[in-house]
Amino acid sequence: MELNSQESATSISSLFSSILSKRVGPSRLRLKHRHKARDSQVSTFPKIVKLVAACCCFLEIGIATSLSGATLLDLKVALGTVNDKESLIILNLSAGDVAGTIIGGYLADRMRIEKLSSANLIVMALAGYALNLTKDRGIIFACFIIFGFTTAFLEIVMEVWIMNLWAGYGGTITHVAYFFFGLGTFVGPFLVSPFLDESPKITVTNSNQTKIDLPMDNSSNVFIPYKILAHYSLFLSIFLVIICIAFDKNDNQSSIKGRHEDKNSKVDLLYIIIMGFFFLLSQSINGLDSSFGLLVMNFSIVSATNFTKKEGVQLSASFWCAYTFTRIITMSLMRYISDRALMWTHLAITGSGIILLLIFYPSNLFLWISTIIIGAGISPTSPLVLSYFNHYIKVTGKIATVFMLAGCLGEFIYPTLMDYFLSRYPLSFVYINIFNIFSAMVYFFLLDKFILKREERLNFDQDEVSDKFKPGRLDLYQADYVNKSV
Repeated sequence: MELNSQESATSISSLFSSILSKRVGPSRLRLKHRHKARDSQVSTFPKIVKLVAACCCFLEIGIATSLSGATLLDLKVALGTVNDKESLIILNLSAGDVAGTIIGGYLADRMRIEKLSSANLIVMALAGYALNLTKDRGIIFACFIIFGFTTAFLEIVMEVWIMNLWAGYGGTITHVAYFFFGLGTFVGPFLVSPFLDESPKITVTNSNQTKIDLPMDNSSNVFIPYKILAHYSLFLSIFLVIICIAFDKNDNQSSIKGRHEDKNSKVDLLYIIIMGFFFLLSQSINGLDSSFGLLVMNFSIVSATNFTKKEGVQLSASFWCAYTFTRIITMSLMRYISDRALMWTHLAITGSGIILLLIFYPSNLFLWISTIIIGAGISPTSPLVLSYFNHYIKVTGKIATVFMLAGCLGEFIYPTLMDYFLSRYPLSFVYINIFNIFSAMVYFFLLDKFILKREERLNFDQDEVSDKFKPGRLDLYQADYVNKSV
């Protein structure tokens, strides 16, 4: 009888745990998936070494991102694709981004991250070398597809790696990693600057037309920065191979298993709506981030502000400088201010910068001021969205893939539209960014409302469960359970 009593008590305890495990909502339940990883699972030293490797990879991603924007005009000249219609460079990069995100998100849960990243970096290095060795336009375009693929692939597997290794600290560590991304974007324009051609091959005849004086230029130095980046990629690849050999495989896998704890989580209409607004918000923010960073230099050159290439590089560097060092401030404020409040603050700062740019166009001074304000405003929004979302719904590999796919969609649509219209209607750059920031505000407002509604529902369900298992009722439930078991 005593044995039966122990079994029934254990069964009830298991049942109670099972009921709670099916809830992943916020408030009393939301921190369930954010417990700090135990040192016994993954020793501290390997985690720190791997974090250093992840930050170096984010530095690589940042450099690759800013290279595309800083070299875009010279790339068009070198490829003979500057005209008043379109360029295939951004399209190729975006196509590679989408493929890299999908494949990276799929493989990140199934293979060891160090092996994936090392192989990916070797492919990126080969593409960088190929750009400097070939004069075939088709191969060059293929290399840009590879660059887009490998950059997106590396970013998503690094995000998953960080979430796995630093469970519970993911938001803070992600900010640290993205600081190095920003540092890379700041370094990129200065890396490019010595290799830009200042000859007036691109001339703006009026606000609606851009002309090119030369066909494809095979003597351009614009591909040399990609060769330098290829050297760095090989170095990182070797570093990751050493990590793979030096540290045990189990260091990676302990937290990957925890990512599948929520398979039985209830997925309802409200959850689908939340995911929809999360997707829309992510694509707007990433679209604004990418399009402004890529094309602000081009805008300053082809618009009525009439910047030189050197001045455009400096303007781009000022954007990425504000973008980088704002992250330090944000990381320090996260301890005292909620993600929601920080998100609204940065959206407001970004919106004010874009409005200033429109009001005072074509003032060179306000172009500088607005660029710095927008860089400071947009900088932490992407990791803030992920951190905010992770407070309420656990960020798994699938959700990270949704986040990255949304980013790819934004990075494909908005830069492509701007690049198409920029030489013909320079102010389209400003108008599309205005649409982007205010749509992001609407999406975040609606996302917040639906998440709070879900929180209230989950808290109500939890109160019902708690009430059911109060001491007085627990005895009755236990007796009933024992009778049914017999």
